[in-house]
Amino acid sequence: MLFPIAVPAIILVVGFAPVFAFLSRVVGPGSWTLSLAYGVLAMPFVYTTVESDLSGLHAGTLVQAAESLGSRWSRTLVLVLVPCLRRSIVSATLMVCAIVLGEFTVASLLNRETLQTDLIVISQGDVYVSVIITLIVLVGTFAALFAVSGAGGRRTRGDSVK
Repeated sequence: MLFPIAVPAIILVVGFAPVFAFLSRVVGPGSWTLSLAYGVLAMPFVYTTVESDLSGLHAGTLVQAAESLGSRWSRTLVLVLVPCLRRSIVSATLMVCAIVLGEFTVASLLNRETLQTDLIVISQGDVYVSVIITLIVLVGTFAALFAVSGAGGRRTRGDSVK
């Protein structure tokens, strides 16, 4: 499961290229192929974050208690498990954002136009404009990630400190 962590992205792209070529012929090219590649890169980080929180949660006991009270699986998931996993879901979201915003190799080698590849094109014309745009994007990204990270750690007065 930790394969994308240990193997550099450029090697993964070499493996992705034949798969995406086949999928492009069968289904058609689109931006979903880049999303698939980012999903493969981000999945180990998301899995380990949510799994570590889930293992300390005693989720089986919570699910059995909800089922014994007559709750359906969908209601148990939404009203019992997701609120308990909120911090790990927010952490996983932040990691996926960091991976997607920082990954240049996959988009470049799959010939997709993303922010990173457009910044390289801009920097070839005018370096100062590229630096200004990069700083604006970094400040905007920091503000967005800061706002999202605040959503996972809200406590009410009734919550106890673990």
